[in-house]
Amino acid sequence: MEFKGGNEDKSGNQLNPQPQLGFKEREKPLQRREWYSRDYLPHRNQLNLKQHITFRLADSLPKSKLRELEYEKIIWKRRAADDPNMSREMPESEQRKRIEDLLDAGLGCCALKHPEIANVVQETLLKFDNSRYHLFAWCNMPNHVHVLIEPLSELGKIMQSWKSYTGKWGCG
Repeated sequence: MEFKGGNEDKSGNQLNPQPQLGFKEREKPLQRREWYSRDYLPHRNQLNLKQHITFRLADSLPKSKLRELEYEKIIWKRRAADDPNMSREMPESEQRKRIEDLLDAGLGCCALKHPEIANVVQETLLKFDNSRYHLFAWCNMPNHVHVLIEPLSELGKIMQSWKSYTGKWGCG
């Protein structure tokens, strides 16, 4: 950051310098992480990469079922300690399969089975098509939604806009 003069001692050194606001060109572009994993389902934040996204209602995976899954992972580790042919961690593919099975069981209030609510989700997905992403397909399930998109902006911002738009409708 550069500083403007006007507040110098006899030697020309700055006293309480005032910052000059602005941006310098970076020598190297910012390195951005592409892969993220929030507890269970990994995702990749890369523009123009077709992505399958599953998002769910808050009660679609009850805490008791998530605790059961955590317990299964502990049991897996214990078995793996005794069996050198087993991987030490439950494979992510196995974890995702179990989560998908739980989602498909139709747990929770299943608000998306109501046409009015499912239509709001559909309208939300269509609203940002060709501006924030290219929408290829979607499927509203009773307690979760599957979407296939090609992001034109950051995935986190896309998800936030979906949740914000549908959440305002649901709370209004």
